[in-house]
Amino acid sequence: MTEAQKHREYVISALSELKSDTEHIKEGVARNEQHLSEINGRLRKTEEKVKFMEGIGSVLSVMFTFFIGWLFRR
Repeated sequence: MTEAQKHREYVISALSELKSDTEHIKEGVARNEQHLSEINGRLRKTEEKVKFMEGIGSVLSVMFTFFIGWLFRR
């Protein structure tokens, strides 16, 4: 076996290993993207609930302020 053939086999082996590693990385990235999508959905729902509670708190604070003002004007 000549030196060129040994080098060719080495390069083919190295490229096969790189291809395998690349496929593994692609699968990992796909799993991460799916998981991130799920987390973003849950985060969006939680943010909506927090905004709703902030809105209720704002309304209650205005009502409380109005009531206290009404009591002092009496």
